[in-house]
Amino acid sequence: MRQQGIVMNHKKIHRLMREHDLRPKFRRRFIATIDSDHDGPIFPNLAKDIIPSGPNR
Repeated sequence: MRQQGIVMNHKKIHRLMREHDLRPKFRRRFIATIDSDHDGPIFPNLAKDIIPSGPNR
């Protein structure tokens, strides 16, 4: 719209998109949460065969 010479703020554009049921695609940034290249010990999963009998057990 800016290229066509129409000037609007982001709130009006957001409202118009909401009225026409348009949703933008948001790009999520990649965030590395685990450092798998470490020298620390790797412990075995001791709870892999346990089936819980209820919540919070």
